[in-house]
This record gives sequence, structure tokens and C-alpha cells, in this order.
Amino acid sequence: MNNKILLNNSFSLSLSYLLLISIILCSACGKGSKSRSSEDSYVVVEMVEDTVEETESNVQDLDSQKSHMAVDLGLPSGIKWATMNVGANEYYECGEYYSIGDITPYDMSKRKRENPLASIPLKTSVKVKGNPDYDTATANWGMNWSLPSSEDFYELQTNCKWIWTNEGGVNGYIVEGPNGNSIFLPAAGYKEKVTGEDYMEIKLKNLDGRYWVAPYADICWYSEVDKRRARYSCFCFAQGGSKSFGDETTASGLSIRPVTYASFEELGLDEDFVADMSKVPEKAAPTVSGTIDQHEYVDLGLPSGTKWSTKNIGARNLYENGLSFQWGSKVAGDYYGSSDGSTLGNADFVQNIAGNFRYDAAMSNWGDSWQLPSVDDFQEILDHCVWVTDIKDGNPYYIVTGPNKNTMIIPMGNFGLWSSQPESAINAYCFVTDYDTRYKHMRSAIIGYVEQIKEMSIRPVSK
Repeated sequence: MNNKILLNNSFSLSLSYLLLISIILCSACGKGSKSRSSEDSYVVVEMVEDTVEETESNVQDLDSQKSHMAVDLGLPSGIKWATMNVGANEYYECGEYYSIGDITPYDMSKRKRENPLASIPLKTSVKVKGNPDYDTATANWGMNWSLPSSEDFYELQTNCKWIWTNEGGVNGYIVEGPNGNSIFLPAAGYKEKVTGEDYMEIKLKNLDGRYWVAPYADICWYSEVDKRRARYSCFCFAQGGSKSFGDETTASGLSIRPVTYASFEELGLDEDFVADMSKVPEKAAPTVSGTIDQHEYVDLGLPSGTKWSTKNIGARNLYENGLSFQWGSKVAGDYYGSSDGSTLGNADFVQNIAGNFRYDAAMSNWGDSWQLPSVDDFQEILDHCVWVTDIKDGNPYYIVTGPNKNTMIIPMGNFGLWSSQPESAINAYCFVTDYDTRYKHMRSAIIGYVEQIKEMSIRPVSK
């Protein structure tokens, strides 16, 4: 599994969140790339191909081509639950709010028209579950996915351990299955129009969760006497431990958590990796394994034996970004890059600078035992570690847990971390850690490249 994608060379920190999200959406759509504007140049590192062919008109082209994570909880039915709500980018996010039977998010414009289920002709039998015209999960994620039935939620309620907690600043339940795998259901509350006003509000967020249940069997209107159904079933829970089935009106916006019977192979997922990522770890304290040349390191139990520094160069604590360097510069704040984007002043210089005292800031600042990490070093922690996001004093960061359960912190600010390897005479590979860049298979960061004259942090390694 590889998670290299496109990067924006304009490198504007104030716009990086929006640009990276846009890039991620572009990379999910196929094999090509598009230039956003004359000021933005996107560099293709490697495109991810994960196309799912769909024929139904209402299945959204974009999301149907993404691999959505599914977790096998070890339930008797064999059903798998999605790791996040429709519209969410992280497992702990609430996602979008939907009216039952609607395939687009709940908003004021839709409040001015009837619910789609009300348009079903009289004496016509219509199946909602798995129908891309009315099933939000199917329409947005593809034909492998659907709304959960009441039986699905009942199985989840009676066969799993429910633990109220807070993940990423959102309250909700960790639902642990018989096999130890788990999902997190955010207490997203619900969304409805404010009486007498022209706006909507989210109510009871962090206090309760309300998730739509697929309408039972088929919907059929028999005569004018049978009024259009105004209320539909939902599954509800609250902090006190209550879990029950209720009903909500079509005017309410609730959460959607998809389910699937597809195999991991059909979903394009690695079963072992999914199982590891589904175990939501406790927020473990960062680990210090020892010191090398007076700098602390953590041994994550990686196959290569590489030891990672616990902090970036110049950082006063684990959560700071530290100093910013141009690629190949030994001193933060030294600006000697040429107009073509290179820093070393030699168009023919295209080689790994790890261990080169003239260019390796880790070695020159911390001693011969330290060096810049290679692309392979970054890929190794992506492949062998579990990544969880958290926030401290408003600053997001990653908790990276190795195979031996030791943990390190990687701040998300300052865009990313330099590698030791150039991509060309003017570009160098980097490890992008900016917020909201998690992508396929819940990888927490991405590898790409930018111009060498950009400034980024450095996280030394020792081999």
C-alpha cells in the first residue's frame, strides 16, 4: 500500500489545509492530474488507482472510487462496519447530517422541497436499503455499502462492549466487537431548522448520537388514505449508557454509518492493516528509550532498527515544530537558494545527503550519530506504525505507535519534515504532516516533494 500523492509547490501555509484537501480529492478521482491555476503547480509523485466501476446514475463518482475503511468486529452475521460516518474525514468526526432517503447533506435549500421518499408513487413498492436513489451510504460510497438495518444495530448493541470516551475532542462510544476490533461512534447529535428562522442548528452534539436505520423491507403506499410516512426509525444513544431505537421526522438531519458484507479484497483493503487501525489505542505517553549524543530517542521496534529522535531540531518540547531549514542547509534561516528552486547551487547535484556533513543538518547540529531520514525511513513508519491524531493547546499532532507499543509525537504544523533525498536538482522529498492530510487506508501523513528552497522542520534518525 502506497500513499504518495500530489503536492502544491506554492507552499502557502495559510492555504495549505484547503489545498491539500483539494489535492486529496483530485488524487482519488483517477490516473491524471489537473492544474488548478497558473500560480499552482502540482507535482505527480504517484497516483493511487482504486477505481470501482458503477453503473447507477446516483452513485457519486468521486467517493465510489475511494477505499473506505471497514472493520470486522467478529459479529455473528459477518457484517463489517465502516470506520467513520458519511462526510467525515477522520474516524472521530461527526460527518454530514442527512434526512432519511436523501443522498445529499441536509441544508436549508432542501428544506424547501419534499423528502425524496415522499415522491414514491402510490401502489409502488420501493426498496431503500442498497438503492442509490434513496440509500445515502450506497449513493455516496458505492454499491458495496448500505444503511444499517435495525437488526444490524441490534447485533451491535447486544454483542459489543460500549465505552463512552472522547476522541479528537468529540464524545462518543468506542464499540468493541467480540474479536477485539472496534469502531468509534461520535455523539453527533442532530440537525434541524430553528422554528420561525431561516437557519438550522446542531443540537445535543457530544451528548447523544442519532443514526438513521434503513426502512424495514420495502416502502409501498397503498392508497391516498395512507399518508406519507412522516417518521422513520433511528438508533439513539447517550452518555448515561442508554441505547435504544426511536424515530425522527424527515425534517431532521441525522448521522449515517454505512455497513457492508463485501470482502476486504472486494473493498481493496488490507485485512491485517485494517485490524490494526481499528484498535483505537489509548493516548499513550510518548516513550523515551535512551539518549544518543545527549539527544533523546525512541525505539519503535521497526524492522530496520532505526531510532527516531523524540523532537524536531530546535524544538523545546515534543509538540513544537522547532527550527525551519531549507533543504541542504545546516543553519536555520540561511537563505542561499537560487531562483530555480534549488539550494545547493549545483544543477548536477542529485544524491542522498544523509551523513554528508556539508549538507545534513541533523549530523551538523547533533553529531555524527544522527542524520536526516530517508524516504524509506518515512515509509517504514507509515507501514509499521499506528497513527492517531490529537490536539494540545490548539495544536494538532500525531501519536505514532510502533510495533513494540513505544510511542512518539509528530507535530502537524510547519507543513512537514525534510527527507535526505532530492527528487531532482531543484526538488527534494518531504514527509507532509499538515492537518487533514490522512488519506487512503487511514495513513496519517503523505510523502511528496517540493522545491528545495522551501522551509521545513527536521526530525533526525539514528541507525
